[in-house]
Amino acid sequence: DSLPDESAALVVDSAETTQLRELMEFNLTERERLLVTLYYYEELTLAEIAAVLDESESAVSRALNAAVAQLRAALKDRTGETK
Repeated sequence: DSLPDESAALVVDSAETTQLRELMEFNLTERERLLVTLYYYEELTLAEIAAVLDESESAVSRALNAAVAQLRAALKDRTGETK
């Protein structure tokens, strides 16, 4: 039979990454982009991010949750979802 085309998966991942970067650039502040990057891409814990930014862990958590909510709303607007 045939093997899965791994390059196709890379193209999809690349397209999704580009879309996410655009959403972050146009919908988040620099600080919010930093939080999302540190948490999801650099895989730092909330405690580690709080230490780096010299903020409380709860403040970091609230700001990160707000940033993610903004990204979800922007993605929903972009895709035309109504739910």
